[in-house]
Amino acid sequence: MVVMTITMMNVLYTQATEQFFRSIRTAAGDAQFANFLNLNTGSTLCFVIDTTLSMEDDIAASKERAVEIISSRLGSPTAPSNFILVPFSDPHVGPAVVTNDPEEFETAIGNLQASGGGDAPEYSLSALQIALARSLPGSTVFVFTDAGAKDAGLVESVTSLGIQKNIKVTFFLSGSVGQRRRRRSDRPRAPREAGDRDTYLSIAQATGGQVLDITKSEVFETTKLVDLVVTSAEVNILQIRDAPAGTGDHVIPLDLTMSDVIIQVTGQGAELQVFSKRQVRTPPSAWRSS
Repeated sequence: MVVMTITMMNVLYTQATEQFFRSIRTAAGDAQFANFLNLNTGSTLCFVIDTTLSMEDDIAASKERAVEIISSRLGSPTAPSNFILVPFSDPHVGPAVVTNDPEEFETAIGNLQASGGGDAPEYSLSALQIALARSLPGSTVFVFTDAGAKDAGLVESVTSLGIQKNIKVTFFLSGSVGQRRRRRSDRPRAPREAGDRDTYLSIAQATGGQVLDITKSEVFETTKLVDLVVTSAEVNILQIRDAPAGTGDHVIPLDLTMSDVIIQVTGQGAELQVFSKRQVRTPPSAWRSS
């Protein structure tokens, strides 16, 4: 007759549990096993990219930045938990690539080709809606386009989903739709172009994201912001909307727990000066470009 003590039973139960989880890990792989146990608490690296012909430079910059982020962060605590790519044009949206495998994501974004287009508006919000649905809560979705939204009727549902999941939406706008900050000597934007940008701006402001108006040559440099946002615990310290014309002072509270600070000002003819708490002016040469 074998008499099992409570200690012996606990050991057997522990061994059986370990074997159970070990078999799941072996069958599913480390990434899926982490998802099973809800261990992935980081953020998603998510790109929503317009693939029409005029976006060739933007696509190339997105590829380069994504590869840089993956290679520099792979295996570190700041590595993205998963990866999403949603291409779009007109009339096509997707297919979306959702993966925990950085190599699969690199391959997918590397295979993007710019082609087609011509009638300007694209299905950008349909693609964004897919990205928001699949991204981890608390992430940031980055949208690259030079055209307005043909599906602007989705703006309310897209905004609501972003707020619900605490996902910020940041737009990199090039081409005519992103002319706001460099149009002092250019032609005035057509009403449709102004409306296109306002659609994106409303989503960005509601979700805590940004709208970055860039030239084609600035795309890669500006995407430094992606690296900072994806690999850090980003918080909004101060946000001022519709500031009155003229000069104004704003105090930004900082502390030693912060490693990077991003200050963005948008508007026609907007200028920025940064001073320390001792009223020492920080020259632009000392700023970290983002």
